[in-house]
Amino acid sequence: MKRFIDRCYSLIQFPDSRKEWISKYVGSGKGCVPVAVCEQTDEKMMGNTFTLLHDFSEDIGLQVVASIKGLGHFEAGSSLSDNKLMREAQDAGQELAAFLNT
Repeated sequence: MKRFIDRCYSLIQFPDSRKEWISKYVGSGKGCVPVAVCEQTDEKMMGNTFTLLHDFSEDIGLQVVASIKGLGHFEAGSSLSDNKLMREAQDAGQELAAFLNT
């Protein structure tokens, strides 16, 4: 993820003052759904991961339409058996699709 974020630096345009940045995507109608999964069941244990994904998305001008936090998943594929999480993912996908179709 760090490499992805670093490579997106070029999407940020700095005005001459360099005190603020302006993304090429602001007002572009592009949306996203930040997703973070962690082993622990306490959301506080997720640390800054979700916040960084959410804030980075907004920083490059994407509109955060929905978000997903998967807690308590360590084994590969374990999130697939979490019915509540899968419903949240499906709902987020539908929200994103509706957003993109407007």
